[in-house]
Amino acid sequence: MEPVQLVKWFPTSKCLTPFMRRWSVVPWFVLGILCTMLVYWAMDRVEPVVVLRQEKIPQVRAGEVVLLEAIVKRDRDPQCAVEVSRVIVTAGGYRFPPEEFRYSKNALSAIVERGPDVLRAAVRVPEGIPKGRAVLQTLLQYHCNPLDRLWPISTVTELQFDVV
Repeated sequence: MEPVQLVKWFPTSKCLTPFMRRWSVVPWFVLGILCTMLVYWAMDRVEPVVVLRQEKIPQVRAGEVVLLEAIVKRDRDPQCAVEVSRVIVTAGGYRFPPEEFRYSKNALSAIVERGPDVLRAAVRVPEGIPKGRAVLQTLLQYHCNPLDRLWPISTVTELQFDVV
């Protein structure tokens, strides 16, 4: 087989043979599939959990554990890992130290199975927190696909409670 010379000055040994030209479409096909996957992952940006309402605002003393519960809408199967960062903000705007942890896909699935439309949180209220309305602000960063490692799906939930 005679190689096909594309440019006169380019060496003949570097030119594509008919066999190589026939298979040169494979890298473009693979690149097309990868681009399609990236576009799909980039478009899949729905917030997995949206707080609809908090039925009851609990009352708690400083140093005790508050049990919070809210009705939520979950928009997907929990096939995501989630990083949780939560902080308590007092009525005066003071922020108490954040708490950070992570749930794997399996752990999040188990939580959702126990209460698919309910979000429950148990938090120890710090000593010395002033009396009045406080808010548990929770930043949830979901990782549902490889693109979400760079650009996570973020949502903030706020649950209120009263310190007495």
